[in-house]
Amino acid sequence: MEREKELVKLINVLRRTSRMALQSEWTGGKEDAAAFCTEQYNRVLTRLKELDPGVGVIFEPLPDGVGGYDCRGFFGATCATPTPKWRHKFRTGFTFRNGLGLSGQWRYFSAVRNDTLSDDPDLNGTGTPHSAPGNAKYNARSYFDLALSARIADRYNLRVGANNLFDTEPPVSGQEVTPLPFGTGNTFPQVYDALGRFLFAGVTIDF
Repeated sequence: MEREKELVKLINVLRRTSRMALQSEWTGGKEDAAAFCTEQYNRVLTRLKELDPGVGVIFEPLPDGVGGYDCRGFFGATCATPTPKWRHKFRTGFTFRNGLGLSGQWRYFSAVRNDTLSDDPDLNGTGTPHSAPGNAKYNARSYFDLALSARIADRYNLRVGANNLFDTEPPVSGQEVTPLPFGTGNTFPQVYDALGRFLFAGVTIDF
């Protein structure tokens, strides 16, 4: 069981690394990002070899007769964690001359469908798209975060804010399409905000 959990963690590391590689195309920091991604992939491969000495490369060709499938825009028993075709974070902020700052962030996830609704028989399992109505689709979700900051007497930095400001609930479905360890509580908390609005506050003192 512990081995399976660690494998899931390693897969998540690869996903985050892939997202950073894509983000670097927008920021222009390609060289530094490439070095970081290479290091991360090498670390994951080293650990995979420790867990299974038979691991040679991360991506193996599929055996003859085994079909592949595309999980973009799907979730469920086969694709597991939702993979929205589009997701983004848009953040903007402003700091006044008196030290007061305001920033906001918009997190967006496009809609995804149950993988059994795919026309691909490798996903729907029966050759015909099908799904229980309550498990058919997760609608698009937007989360809005707000943060306020203040610098006082050139020494104190105060921060208060709220993530998921409007307390948007996560999409839910039956346990049969939110299998462990990918889903829990009838949703996917690693993708959607499962705990609702989160308030925070903090202070930093410069000596």
